[in-house]
Amino acid sequence: MKAWRITLIVSLAAALTPGAAYAQRACGSGIAPTTCLPADNLWPSAGGEFTWLAPATTTAARNVIFGVTTSWVYRPIALTVGSTAPEGATVYPVEHAIGAHLLATIGLSSRLSFDVAAPMTLYQSGAGVGFLTGSDAVLPRSASGDLRFGPSVSLVRGRAFNLAARVQVVAPTGSTDAFATFGSVTVAPGISAAYRYRAVQLGADIGARLRKSVELADAVIGHQMTLGVGATIDLVPNALLTMGLEVFGLFGLEQQYTLGADATGRDDTGGPLIPAEWLATFSTARALEGKLRMRVGMGGALPTGTGSDVTAPALRTVASVSFTP
Repeated sequence: MKAWRITLIVSLAAALTPGAAYAQRACGSGIAPTTCLPADNLWPSAGGEFTWLAPATTTAARNVIFGVTTSWVYRPIALTVGSTAPEGATVYPVEHAIGAHLLATIGLSSRLSFDVAAPMTLYQSGAGVGFLTGSDAVLPRSASGDLRFGPSVSLVRGRAFNLAARVQVVAPTGSTDAFATFGSVTVAPGISAAYRYRAVQLGADIGARLRKSVELADAVIGHQMTLGVGATIDLVPNALLTMGLEVFGLFGLEQQYTLGADATGRDDTGGPLIPAEWLATFSTARALEGKLRMRVGMGGALPTGTGSDVTAPALRTVASVSFTP
């Protein structure tokens, strides 16, 4: 009970901070088009064998894992606007973005841990939304993101198969003018599994991100189901060099539309919004007697046939370090 009380207290405290209250007011003002939309969908964790997929195990009691994950995304938000060309012109409200996630996983018991993530945008460039509003507003170069935290519970722990459940809360503490926050509390339950056979490990993750919907041009982003699968193989024994491949998608549950011919009204119903990505990684966990894990990777958007490039970057690179004292 003590661990759940800690979780509840931290969740309420973060959700009730002045920054969170301000973000909710600013993003609920009805001003369109919105900038209350994180350009990057990546939610990394401090531990685990994967980058996109959440860990299928919890850290040991009284153990702490610290981590930093950096990511560069290219053209994570692309919009097609009217022009003299029949197919329109593509504008990038966010074209380049370099972000970082400060991460920690705290072992509360043998089967319960608590995760904290503090994302931030270190640098970004792009057109912003001034071209849609006719204003001179520019895209901020840096921004704070939404604080994310919550418990994970180990349901099955074995030598080959592991299963864990989690509930994460996202407090709207991020900057409201920089594509860094949804401006509302997000609740994200999920479950992850991993199976190891000799040098190969298979992983899967399913969950949801439940939050208020926002609109950007003809894209409506709100409640989403999440689904990811991945595999790793030890190229060199004893975790000296491991190669991984992950595929991850967010299946939008909100009704989509297409803009009318005059770009002011809506007519035909659009297809579902499904930003999806692939990511290939190389990692090592042999430094400092296995206490230090390092990973680098590259990936990009998968064609889902939805006709939208909102939050699906054309290219992504990641680099992460985690340390267990």
